[in-house]
Amino acid sequence: MSVTSRIRHSIIGRSVRKVIHTSYRMRNASGEPVSYSLPGGVGIQLYPEGEVAEFLAVQRFFEKTELALVTAYLKRGMTVIDIGANIGVYSILADKIVGPTGTVWAFEPSLESYSRLQKNLKLNGCGCVRPVRAALSAQAGGFLPLKNDAGFGDAYRYLAPAAVEDTGNPGSELVAVTTLNAFSREEKIRNASFLKIDVEGGEYAVFQGAIDFLSSIPNACIMFESDPEWCRRAGCRQEDAFDLLTRLGFGLYAWQNRSRKWLTSDQALLTAGTVWACREAAGLPAI
Repeated sequence: MSVTSRIRHSIIGRSVRKVIHTSYRMRNASGEPVSYSLPGGVGIQLYPEGEVAEFLAVQRFFEKTELALVTAYLKRGMTVIDIGANIGVYSILADKIVGPTGTVWAFEPSLESYSRLQKNLKLNGCGCVRPVRAALSAQAGGFLPLKNDAGFGDAYRYLAPAAVEDTGNPGSELVAVTTLNAFSREEKIRNASFLKIDVEGGEYAVFQGAIDFLSSIPNACIMFESDPEWCRRAGCRQEDAFDLLTRLGFGLYAWQNRSRKWLTSDQALLTAGTVWACREAAGLPAI
């Protein structure tokens, strides 16, 4: 977990967040859509539902770097895979850039977030986004519990390893699970230019279930979350994902805002929070 996340979920952080949340709900009590200007001047609208919409509204720098890098990378006609789409920020952004000749696959397993995703896609007139209510992991078929820990909201849901629903947690639900290998075969997805993966520590499992697909797409870039505490909860290390991607021929990179450069050192990768994987460094964006 990043320093920012630790502060946010400390006792003081939770108290501050409660005040901010109450203020946000009061300002948006009508439920009318809120307009946002993302990096690159891309405008989107979101219903004021869910933590991600709130974060964008009240935290000036929420994922500003990540959104700017994605905007700089995406091009018209690309195929994009958004794994952990939540309410759809990255999917909507991708739709506006790749246009009608592109395709965006948006995976979101939570019933609540998936419903919000569908509403936001319709609100923004997203014609090339194909939403899928499923979790991607290392296994194809069956169900796993999706849950979030005490003190964490709907932006922090994760797959638990055993198919036993936590009835003591009102936010827990069983969700369908598949792999990117299986899904891409079924839907005949033969290429992808960009994958965004944000599944709260389950990124390594997603990669395990995507080896065949990733081996078949030579020019893709991947942006994925890499948090040591989330990984430990999932029973893996950050290095497990790094090693798997390296074996598949990807280089690993962490963007440093201060120097405006991509870094490749182990220390930079382990502390970045978000890592990019690309077979050709020349294909990486810059901001």
